[in-house]
Amino acid sequence: MNNLAVNLKLIRKKRWNMSQERFAELLNSSRSKINSYENGGIEPSIEFMIRLQGLTGISIRDIFYSSIPLEDIPQAPLEVPDKDIVNEDLINYEIENITELVDYDQKIKKRFRNIEERITDLEGLLKPPADQE
Repeated sequence: MNNLAVNLKLIRKKRWNMSQERFAELLNSSRSKINSYENGGIEPSIEFMIRLQGLTGISIRDIFYSSIPLEDIPQAPLEVPDKDIVNEDLINYEIENITELVDYDQKIKKRFRNIEERITDLEGLLKPPADQE
């Protein structure tokens, strides 16, 4: 199964505990399309992916190509256009959502620092020794 299919199931089922039907409503899609996406039958439209990115805060690239850790997925959609679509226990999520966004922001900043350090290390390896310049 491809990363996209695994990540969609992880977001929908494991993290948000939503049925395919509710997930489809949230993303302006259909249950059959969600099923096809999760089974790797078809790939979603860019509009679907942009909407999913907005709801998760996770880049389209990561959703398609990375194995997303469960803790990097917000516990509920970041934008909730219609509370009836989301599980009842998520209605009081707003305050927790702010804390989670701050935590997520800190994780992302830490990842960028790690990437910048790796780039600096790699650049150091690519430089010729001082006596060869």
